[in-house]
Amino acid sequence: MNIQELIARIGSIDNADRLPSFINVTDISDEQVKMHEGWQNYPYAWGIIYKSNEYVYFETDSDRGYISVVKSFSTEEMACDYAFEKMTIISKAFLSNSPLDIAVRYIMQKYNYSEDRARKMANQISIYPDIFEEFLNYIRIGKFRKKDRTQVEIGGYTAEVLFNTYDLSPLGAYNYLVYLQEDPTNAIADLKAGLPRK
Repeated sequence: MNIQELIARIGSIDNADRLPSFINVTDISDEQVKMHEGWQNYPYAWGIIYKSNEYVYFETDSDRGYISVVKSFSTEEMACDYAFEKMTIISKAFLSNSPLDIAVRYIMQKYNYSEDRARKMANQISIYPDIFEEFLNYIRIGKFRKKDRTQVEIGGYTAEVLFNTYDLSPLGAYNYLVYLQEDPTNAIADLKAGLPRK
């Protein structure tokens, strides 16, 4: 699939009118997109650009239009497949506006869990609003931070530190933050006793 075919396929997705806008850009930086008018912020958008011999998929946030997601691929087809998957996930999130339902659908799709198991996992995280807010933002932009760019830290650990240091998935990292919140003594002891490291 190429970019033109991708745009046509995305147009046929349910809730396509609620998805981020596709934008054509001439360059991207760490924060902004460059269009014919120059460098700027463009809220709630996505695109694919060929840069440095790679196809780069990017998204901008819905608040201020800063670059929030950047993923590089060796082929146009891989970048398009990734973009289609992302837009499908975002589209399905609009089927229900409940943050819990969004988290359940994400866990089901990403980890192939049953709805029952996914709901138990999401419920466990949702007990703690700060952790849940950051987890929802991770679902949206793929980064370990809340919308205000801060991270939840418990006992000196963030989900990002847990993910990067130990053999945990992003979901596992957020579940471990819950464990740290509920039983810090044992959770830290388990980390020190040898939770598998990456």
